[in-house]
Amino acid sequence: MFIALMRHGEAVGTAKTGKDIDRPLSGKGIASARKIGKLLGEHHFHPRTILCSPALRTQQTLDALELDTSIKADFIQKLYYGSINDYLSLIESTTVTGFPLLLIGHNPVLSSLATELCNPANVKLSLPLFLDTAHTALFEFSDIPVKQLAGRGNLLTILKP
Repeated sequence: MFIALMRHGEAVGTAKTGKDIDRPLSGKGIASARKIGKLLGEHHFHPRTILCSPALRTQQTLDALELDTSIKADFIQKLYYGSINDYLSLIESTTVTGFPLLLIGHNPVLSSLATELCNPANVKLSLPLFLDTAHTALFEFSDIPVKQLAGRGNLLTILKP
């Protein structure tokens, strides 16, 4: 079972509306997300399920990945305002047939979740993890009930644009 946790690409500082949720990606953010889309393909990661924050910058990140357009993304409010427990419960509510799963969200929760999923015995990086813009952590879970993912993920790599 595979999970990719992706932080949105670099966004502009302020939106025309003044609302954080409306901040679009910068040109660099779009280019970075496109590069990650290619890297996901090179790593043979093809999601069946996509969970995405409804923020404009996460939606634009998803679009820039240029994934298979037959995959319908679920835009979930808890991925914008939620806690690490919200993120974890969304992953755990995914059925086994919904994996590989791509989740696109925000820091600091996304980096905390990546750290929470890591099996410390398998991590060669220092913990806690920090996912910069457009960085994507790829995890593999073996023979684990979906409800028991915390601390059991094998961190395969962190993709960086």
